[in-house]
Amino acid sequence: MKSLNFDIIIAPSTEERYEISAISDGKPARCKSEAPSNLTEEVAELQRAIFRSARSTRRDVTPGPSVHSPTAPLGVDVHEYHACEQFIKNLGKRLFDFLFAGEVGESYRKTLDNANREGRSVRLNLHIDERARSLASAPWEALYDPRLRTFLTTRLDTQFTRTVGLASAPISKPRRLHILGMIASPTEFRGRPVTPIGGTERDGIVSALEPLEQRGRAKLQWTQSGSLRDLVRGLRRSNLRPTAHAGDREPWGVFHFIGHGDFDSSRSLGFVLMEGEGASGGQPCYADDLASVLCIPGGPQLVVLNACNGALSTSGDIFNSTAALLALSGIPAVIAMQFPVTDKTATYFAEKLYDELADGVSIQEALVNTRVHLRSHLCPEWVTPVLYLAGSDGELVRKPFG
Repeated sequence: MKSLNFDIIIAPSTEERYEISAISDGKPARCKSEAPSNLTEEVAELQRAIFRSARSTRRDVTPGPSVHSPTAPLGVDVHEYHACEQFIKNLGKRLFDFLFAGEVGESYRKTLDNANREGRSVRLNLHIDERARSLASAPWEALYDPRLRTFLTTRLDTQFTRTVGLASAPISKPRRLHILGMIASPTEFRGRPVTPIGGTERDGIVSALEPLEQRGRAKLQWTQSGSLRDLVRGLRRSNLRPTAHAGDREPWGVFHFIGHGDFDSSRSLGFVLMEGEGASGGQPCYADDLASVLCIPGGPQLVVLNACNGALSTSGDIFNSTAALLALSGIPAVIAMQFPVTDKTATYFAEKLYDELADGVSIQEALVNTRVHLRSHLCPEWVTPVLYLAGSDGELVRKPFG
């Protein structure tokens, strides 16, 4: 049964107030809401809190005095993790109160109640008007409903996505999940050294997907290098069905990028850092160029950017962030990280996400289950993935039989 859509649009009203519009079952609701104060500072502090907690959570050492839970993973500083979780909750509640004020909040509650009676979920689609760009970089994935006492992005009955544009991109559904992976790890960029990344995450993804490949549910391939040229070559590879005739191709399900990313204020564009041709230096691949390469017949239905700041536009312009521009260019779904993530979290994330997707689960549901999986491992980065979805149902493969 299809989800009930609850579309939310944020547009500016006055200098400090915004107009929130919501549409559910064709019925509009509106309210005016005051902008959250000190939002920029709180986002910066949230990133620092996640980094502190993730660093303590990922230590592979024998438990010490700071560990106070018999079920906590080795080396976890439980106090640090729960302090970060409380920070996320407090910020999420402020964002919720801003977004679901007045008439919009009433419409939201009614939609939830109707969905519960019908046994359906609610798909919350957030669209930020380009004139409200100062709110684009807010971590809306932290939204916390005080009545439900839960984060909306960790519930299957309230599936949250960001949207850009108005068109609905169709999603092809082959029998298995084809994934093209790429690691771009140049050693320097514009005269400055770049931290090597990717090897640990790649090993984790290969190990996680091996059982899926053995059962014929997924196929993982990697580009020869992290250059744009090799990405183009990788996308040209034929995805032949096991019993198909030559030329009978299946589309790429996923392009998974592991690397660095940032925002170029001089061009007002996000970019991912790729490897230069025959050199150790990095080469920026701007969002519009990346979209041109990926938006081809048989191109990926989902792009996953595990790149530092891949979803975060420092100017607050969602139309210039890499993830949003890819979605606006016609890619049905894009997942990007609004904060950096650790290698282990990236591995947990990929393992769970692709296992879910290969079962024919929608991207929305797969991401919810992945967030819950990360939280069960005390990974504060569960709030970091951002989903832009233009597809109608978000399913990448046909559901397996038996």
